[in-house]
Amino acid sequence: MSAGSGRYFDPVTIFDHRILGDLGQYDDNFVSIVEGLYQYAFTATVGVLATMANISHVSEQGVSRGLGKSDLLDANRMGIRLLNYAVSKTYQQAGVSSSDMSTWALSKDLTLFDVFNMFKRLLYQAQQYQRSFAQVSLQEQERVYDPVLDALTDKSSQTRKVYDALLQSLQPYLDRQYGAMSSWLRDRVTLSEVADAKVVINSFGLEGGNAATISEVSLALSMLYSTHIMYFREYYC
Repeated sequence: MSAGSGRYFDPVTIFDHRILGDLGQYDDNFVSIVEGLYQYAFTATVGVLATMANISHVSEQGVSRGLGKSDLLDANRMGIRLLNYAVSKTYQQAGVSSSDMSTWALSKDLTLFDVFNMFKRLLYQAQQYQRSFAQVSLQEQERVYDPVLDALTDKSSQTRKVYDALLQSLQPYLDRQYGAMSSWLRDRVTLSEVADAKVVINSFGLEGGNAATISEVSLALSMLYSTHIMYFREYYC
């Protein structure tokens, strides 16, 4: 799996536990791991996106755009919160529920690109939210209030500044048309391919590089993906 080949493992798809058969044949510890597959996919997706965006650098960009340095930690947290929100919305739109394992198979075609597209649409959703929110009763406003969308409508808010910086940082990897590094994620590798492979090499732009040319993001992605693939090969393969 490398930048040159464009092959990559997409963490958004939740492992299809049905191929394991009846979970009653496994011990309780293994079953609890299987029951946590939604949360694992969710957390892994947020982790990959945060790594691609270089979330600490994004927060520094937010500081340069008007955030005080004392707000740097809050900006980091806000960046993760926005990514969590986009991932959650992506699963919801596909009909995937964290509490209903029978819906997890609906994630089989979801990719990081779907999450990025959802992230891009958040601003439009915020504008729609702002228009509709003003037209409902106070009682209805309490029911539909969305703090993330509400904050995005304010161009001067910390949330909006971090959102803009995140969008700019993710585009090189996840904008299929204009992203310079989107070719790294051209050909999705299935879990069965990972399971059957004798050797899996993670090399996001590392091949032929040296300390002067290898980016911090490439190195971090390689290490992160190695962790995820080792996890699946150990427990499910």
